[in-house]
Amino acid sequence: MEKVMAVISAEHKYAERLCNYINHKDDRMITAVPFGSVSEYRDFEHKGLVRVVLCDDALVNEYNICGQDTESRRKQKSRLLVLTGNMYLLKEHNSYDPETINKYQSADDILREVIRYCTDIDLYADSGPNGKKNRIIGVYSPIGRSGKTIFAMTLCKKLSKFSKTLYVNFDEFSGLRTMMDEQSQQSLSDAVYQMQKGKLTGQQISALVHNYKGIDYIPPVIFAEDLPAADGEGYADMIRRILAESRYETVVADINTFAGMASDMLDMCDVIYMPVLDDAASRDKLREFDDYLEFSGRSQLAGRIIRIHVPEPAYTGNRETFVDSLMFGPVGDLVNSLSENGV
Repeated sequence: MEKVMAVISAEHKYAERLCNYINHKDDRMITAVPFGSVSEYRDFEHKGLVRVVLCDDALVNEYNICGQDTESRRKQKSRLLVLTGNMYLLKEHNSYDPETINKYQSADDILREVIRYCTDIDLYADSGPNGKKNRIIGVYSPIGRSGKTIFAMTLCKKLSKFSKTLYVNFDEFSGLRTMMDEQSQQSLSDAVYQMQKGKLTGQQISALVHNYKGIDYIPPVIFAEDLPAADGEGYADMIRRILAESRYETVVADINTFAGMASDMLDMCDVIYMPVLDDAASRDKLREFDDYLEFSGRSQLAGRIIRIHVPEPAYTGNRETFVDSLMFGPVGDLVNSLSENGV
């Protein structure tokens, strides 16, 4: 059965644009339908498809009163959430203590809040597509300052044009929260927690994922101490769960620490890109890494490792344009070359 999220707002263009965006998301969970008035919504409500109602604060009193006796309120299956541009108005609409959402934020943030408030409601329209071909790409290097993260981000941006791709960074201090001006308190730690509780569903994954400059990502850990909440095998299971439960087809895993993490995570990767440098110290580190693979009986892993030299990005000095500029600079040229050669 189709599941509907009703958006009731006197601002017709606002409701239409919000619904249009939600309905055109690749990982759409629920069909959003705009309504210009409460009475217009009531004419539709009897069909029994509505799971969530987003209602303007100016219309909430009418929504609560119009056709809502005590018995019908008790039987109502939909969840009421209030859209407001003034968070102080929450106190005026506390008859049923509805949750309040800031209407003047991105559609992704609105949808994320809807999911957070509706964890007990199944919002998925279906179980997702079957037969999708999943791919896990690892980016790892035993060498520091090798361009690992900028390569991984550029690769993810490129792949996102052709398939549903998720970027996951496992660095202790990734720099991404600063770069992306990430304000969310949710992070990779929450994904681990939900997985360990057996609750990492497609709905929860959608709530955790953010987008920056065309890159879908789970915000990295806020505190470095949170990273050991799972070991490499646990994080590998989390990535497999993400691919199984969501509509993502590819995960790009940006891996830093080897012991306890990369040692287990690399085994799950279909391909591993390893940025390298040519100085003497870097060559010695690579030699020790190769020796480790041989002596530990994991030489088969070497067959999936592609060593690359990541060039310096054509950095503009502007954080706002940095990620976009990667695709059109030397790093983007490297990614395009690897793509054209099928690696």
